[in-house]
Amino acid sequence: MLACALLFIWTRRVGRIPTVVTGVLLICAVVTIPAVAALRDYSITERLSASRVMSSLPEDSNVAVAVLDEMGLSIATTAFSIDLVPEQYNFQWGMSYGRAVLLAIPGMGGILNSEDHPVMLADWLIREVDPVAAANNGGLGFSFIAEAYLNYGLFGGPVACLVIGMLIAYLLFRGNDALSVAFIGCILLCLPLWSRAESGVIVRCIVWQCLLPVAAVRYEITRAKLRASSTSDNVSQA
Repeated sequence: MLACALLFIWTRRVGRIPTVVTGVLLICAVVTIPAVAALRDYSITERLSASRVMSSLPEDSNVAVAVLDEMGLSIATTAFSIDLVPEQYNFQWGMSYGRAVLLAIPGMGGILNSEDHPVMLADWLIREVDPVAAANNGGLGFSFIAEAYLNYGLFGGPVACLVIGMLIAYLLFRGNDALSVAFIGCILLCLPLWSRAESGVIVRCIVWQCLLPVAAVRYEITRAKLRASSTSDNVSQA
C-alpha cells in the first residue's frame, strides 16, 4: 500500500518511474505475497525474523501459482456471501455503507455493535462460516465486491463496483497541485486494503488519515493567505 502511494506521487509530481524501480518492486511483490500466506499465523516476533520469513517461502511449488493462490483467496468472501444472502439473510440495500460513515465517528462502533448483530461484516461472515475460527479471533476479512453483492445482489453489485471505480478515477485525476496529490497519496495508503476489507474500515481510515489532515492544512493555507493579504493592505495604506 505504501508503494502504491509513493509511486502515484512520483508519477504526478516527479516524472516517469524508472524501469529498474518497477522491476525491483515486482520482484519484492512476488516474494512477499506467498510469504504473507505462510506467516499469517506466526507471532509478531517470528514475522520480524528474516530467517523465519525465508524458511517459510514455498520451495517446491511454482512461485507464480503461490501468488495467484494467495490473491485468489479474496474471492472466498464473495462466494460465502452469495451462499448466505438472500438464502439465510436479506440484502442490506446500502445499509452497510451508511454504517461505514457512522463508524467514522468515535464511539459509534460500540453503540452499533451487538452480540447477535456484529457491526463489521467480516465478523458476521466468519461467525457464519467458521465459528471455531471466530472464537479464536480468526477471520477471512471481506472485500468491496462481496459488500456490493451483499447490498444490491448479482445485478446491482456490478453497478456498485462501477460507481466505486468511477469515484476513485475521479479522485485520481481531480488535480495535480501538491495538496491534491498528497490527499490522493494518503487515500492510496488505505484503498488497496479494500480488496480484503469493507467500507467500514476504509471510510474511517480516509476520514481520519486523509480528510481531516488535508482540511487542517487547507485551513492553515487560507489563514496564511489572509494574513499576507492583510499585511500587504496595511503596507500599501501606509
